[in-house]
Amino acid sequence: MSATDRAASATPIANRNSPQLPPWRCLPLWVVLACLPWVGCATTAYLAERDIRDNPLNTHLSLIGREGPRITQRSMASLKRYGLWETYQANGIECLTSVRQTIDSTDDPELIYAICEMAYVEAKRAESRGDSASALNLYGIALSNSYDYLFAEDLADRRNPYDPQFRRVCEIYNGSLEDTLRQLSAKGNLKPGQNYTVATPERTLTVRTTTRGGWSEEEFEKF
Repeated sequence: MSATDRAASATPIANRNSPQLPPWRCLPLWVVLACLPWVGCATTAYLAERDIRDNPLNTHLSLIGREGPRITQRSMASLKRYGLWETYQANGIECLTSVRQTIDSTDDPELIYAICEMAYVEAKRAESRGDSASALNLYGIALSNSYDYLFAEDLADRRNPYDPQFRRVCEIYNGSLEDTLRQLSAKGNLKPGQNYTVATPERTLTVRTTTRGGWSEEEFEKF
């Protein structure tokens, strides 16, 4: 056989520069059809109720820790400076009265911050015991004192918005308000057109529930 005949009868070799089909283009049709159900738009994620809310104070006050809830080292230092640490260790709730009396005579923002933490921590402890009445009262104490810290005119020259403590007081204020509303809602007292009073040693707080817009009070089932 001549060289020409051998060249003509040889199996042609594919051109390396010719386009190659990707592997998936060679899949059988039934494989491609089987994969179609997984192709398309993602499932829409709707709002879901959480059993435990994301509380920014969880870490700061060890609300869900094994050793918590507890006040911070900064509040501990304030109590020790005024000789109130031993009183707090003996009875945290009774110590609130002593701290309040000291605040009346010193007007120290550090003590106001401490009583905010103390009341909120004691409220969480009462809540875990199922004592909703005490929890509601203690949330009111935390709420009223955090309000004073943030808005009292006589503390305007001593508040520092750049101090991390200022942010913590904001979180205690928001958390106390939310927990108060949750307590009222759990008892069925948070309904449009109704008022509820929370009495604390410092003042009386009145929660008024009203509706605005085109909805009537009868159209609200639960907050």
